Amino acid sequence: AYAGASLPLLVLFISGQSAFTGWGQIINNEAIATEIIRTLSGSIGLILSVPITTFIAVLWYKK
Repeated sequence: AYAGASLPLLVLFISGQSAFTGWGQIINNEAIATEIIRTLSGSIGLILSVPITTFIAVLWYKK
């Protein structure tokens, strides 16, 4: 699902026609930085949603 959302960025890398020359320029590019932040925040949300939901369910079940 995530690859479909960032498909234009993936096509840019695969085509090899980008003007990037080094890793520093790639990471500092606004589009790349945005995708990194989106990936990290989405991953953190997915990882934390299961334990939080389980904790809430346990509290609800005890009542």
